[in-house]
Amino acid sequence: MKVSAKDHVLLVECDVSGLKQVTVKPTLINSGIGVRGLKHKRDGNTIHLTVVTSVLEKGMKTSPKPVDLSDCPAGEYSVQYLDPDGTKHALGKITVKRQTTGEPGGADQPATVPKSKSEGNENAKPESKESPR
Repeated sequence: MKVSAKDHVLLVECDVSGLKQVTVKPTLINSGIGVRGLKHKRDGNTIHLTVVTSVLEKGMKTSPKPVDLSDCPAGEYSVQYLDPDGTKHALGKITVKRQTTGEPGGADQPATVPKSKSEGNENAKPESKESPR
């Protein structure tokens, strides 16, 4: 899994299917698995990510969508992947830039800081599994 930022958007590159190499050569193929969502939580200057997967359904992708971090204050953040068992894996550092004036959370408006946010389908099935790839 690789992370980068563009302005106030976190870009997460991973492939849960095991068909595409991102950082290491895949060791397991999960061609029937898709990304249901990408959970993220900010704790100080650390952003924790967890990928929620499930059986691939129509319209699902094997990679997560970008994460909107416009509610986070501008600055440098460490990004970690959080395994289901609680193990943390460092993914790198990103810099969140201030939005331009006029946009929600922009320089002329106070930014609110989320404690927890989930991207993707808010009705994720409880049997969904979490995967680092």
